[in-house]
Amino acid sequence: NATQDGPSLAGHCAGHAAGRLVLFGGIERDGSAGLGNDMFRGATHVFDTRAMRWDPDAVRGELSPGPRRNAACATIGNRIIVQGGWDDYTMQARRDAWAFDTVRGTWTELFGDEGGPADNGGPGLEAHKAVVSG
Repeated sequence: NATQDGPSLAGHCAGHAAGRLVLFGGIERDGSAGLGNDMFRGATHVFDTRAMRWDPDAVRGELSPGPRRNAACATIGNRIIVQGGWDDYTMQARRDAWAFDTVRGTWTELFGDEGGPADNGGPGLEAHKAVVSG
């Protein structure tokens, strides 16, 4: 859970748009020594860079990507794009892609692993980086 100091994450992806720093997924650290109690997460955390605080109400709606770590992430306009990542439950790289609208606070599935809204699953990637320029 994000505290007033923010979440303690590893393997998450992050992007900044419209005055919001968005963190998604990863492994939430429990603060103890070792990795035994870390939790695999699919949560979205938003830090408002104008108000300089974590915004617990910034994410709206029920739809969101499943838990993953080491996903590729890029910012395009007001959207944070998340693709791939490692699914600790299935022990496979994810093939889906999602867009988080930083203004509306909602997720949209761009394509699924298999049989999503646009049935053309992308490459199964884990620990790749994405850069958008221009």
